[in-house]
Amino acid sequence: MSALLEACAALAHDVKSAAAAGDEARNVSQASVSALAATGAFKMLVPRAYGGLECQPSEVVRVIEEVSRADSALGWCLMVGVTSGLLSAWLPADVGTRIFGVKDVLACGVFAPSGEAVELPSGELRVRGRWAFASGCGHSAFRTLGVIMTRDGKPVIGDDGEVDLRHVVLDAAQTSIIDTWDTSGLRGTGSHDIAVSDAVVPRERAIKFIGTAPQVKSALYTFPPIGLLSLGVAAVCMGIAREAITELVGLAQKKKPGGARRTMAEREMVQVQVGEANACVLGARAYVLSTADEIFAKATRDGAITDDDRAALRLCATHATRASARAVDLMYEAGGATGIYKRSPLERHFRDIHVATQHAMVAPSTYALAGRIALGQPVERTAL
Repeated sequence: MSALLEACAALAHDVKSAAAAGDEARNVSQASVSALAATGAFKMLVPRAYGGLECQPSEVVRVIEEVSRADSALGWCLMVGVTSGLLSAWLPADVGTRIFGVKDVLACGVFAPSGEAVELPSGELRVRGRWAFASGCGHSAFRTLGVIMTRDGKPVIGDDGEVDLRHVVLDAAQTSIIDTWDTSGLRGTGSHDIAVSDAVVPRERAIKFIGTAPQVKSALYTFPPIGLLSLGVAAVCMGIAREAITELVGLAQKKKPGGARRTMAEREMVQVQVGEANACVLGARAYVLSTADEIFAKATRDGAITDDDRAALRLCATHATRASARAVDLMYEAGGATGIYKRSPLERHFRDIHVATQHAMVAPSTYALAGRIALGQPVERTAL
């Protein structure tokens, strides 16, 4: 176990104790966020040259999974903060270090280009728009937001014939939070909308992230960014599922349904459900970690990634997410009426996993994407 993983595991008791209150408040505990930030976990994908940890993808998966076992909402916010920090490798060194090199830096981000930007004569960008699903925005100091470059009210088309997409890094004070996050699950993530009205962004904080080389040369930044985001979502889901299994096993040792003589643990059906749930999660976990390590080794060795590699990452992440949901469903069913009460962690695990499965990065359509690659059919590169 790495030092970072040990540090995050040490927070589990306090983080878990605050999880239910964070779910009710629709915002994770500030104490939990601060304690996690102090470990440096939010800087896992920030270059070492900028003061980050520059962790391997499989390490990122393990850490996010561990935090998600204690509190899925905190794990989700960590996932978003970590992948937002990935953009730092495309920033000039002085800018990347100043923003992301701080030990307890917190950033949130929305990769979708839900805003627009106009280049000013000074070279700065004027940004406006509204972005949904800004997880962790209540705790973050910076926002990384996708925008479409426009001119005279129309999208700018680049030399490659594609719409010119950028990602900008804004200070939190340049944005406003619109309270929209009232959901069935992952309530503690505080994933409200963010609005920006005519914010001016320095040119050096606006990067062309997709299709351009990073400032930092490293295997980590050769690794597909969308693949990293997909793995992060899967890590949260695996953490939820593993904790649901732990919860059910504890319940089964003592619960005797309907005044029965035998505990749930002695019932064959419950044994089947626990066995299947473990197979779902542990099999998917091994698939994710081995795929991440294999492709990272290839990025390290060759400095290049193929479309097959990109599809493999998306496929293993989607499979892990779906397998984790199946495991949670099995545990929720095995728990019987106990799981329907809000006081039961199984109730929250059930709600949270079925919100996580709705993320576009792990949608069922990913199977079709991987299938097209396997069948030699064309795919849009931006989908990978």
